Amino acid sequence: MIELVENLSLRNASPEDETFLKELFFDVRGDEFAIAGLPAAQFESLLSMQYAAQKKSYEAGFPSAVHSIIEFDGKRIGRQLINRSDEKIHLIDIAILREFRGKGIGSHLLDELKSKTKTVSLNVFKNNHGAIRLYERHGFAVVRDDGSYLEMEWKNA
Repeated sequence: MIELVENLSLRNASPEDETFLKELFFDVRGDEFAIAGLPAAQFESLLSMQYAAQKKSYEAGFPSAVHSIIEFDGKRIGRQLINRSDEKIHLIDIAILREFRGKGIGSHLLDELKSKTKTVSLNVFKNNHGAIRLYERHGFAVVRDDGSYLEMEWKNA
């Protein structure tokens, strides 16, 4: 795991990353939509629309967000989207390709964020139990529940 983290880097996302970001969205969110049992073409169309909607929403809601590509040995494996203010960092989105999950990458990135501020906040889908466990292990606590999403926050003691 340490070797993996040592070969990990972040760089600013660019327009050339668009195809990768869409593929990443399909990898991360595809299972949620697969239960609908749609034919392949409709499934891809639905995911494409969802990706476009998410992208538009993030751009409108967080126009000054820092969008980074997570790389391992120069290979794109994920993305991190954060919004910084004087008082805290809001983790808008973190997504890692399936084959690289569970290897300490998310923990490493959370530790990095926590080392740069006094407060880190995020929103997570209530059914994303794996992510919630990760955030709880890193000291995040639920501060609001809107029925679909949990707002979680970590504060430096």
